[in-house]
Amino acid sequence: MRRADSLVDGKPCLRIVYVKGSRLPWARIVDELRHMEEGELLGMMVLNISWLPYLAFPFALHARKHQVAGGVQKSEISKIQISSVDVIGGLE
Repeated sequence: MRRADSLVDGKPCLRIVYVKGSRLPWARIVDELRHMEEGELLGMMVLNISWLPYLAFPFALHARKHQVAGGVQKSEISKIQISSVDVIGGLE
């Protein structure tokens, strides 16, 4: 995981590259994350195949805080698919 320019639009992101030798499809997947607002990240799963233009599948990560026994706050992160129309509008 490292900071890098997005394969999709060249803007800064946090890039996650999976280990070479991983089972398909992970060997050819790159995940990119950007902060949207408090508790939300925009993710792009990008297929990184040399003969294919970058094909991206958007998703969002949402953190929720809730109380558990003893009054301690716990955060949960859920992955939710969002439409490419929403993501394209958000990247402009």
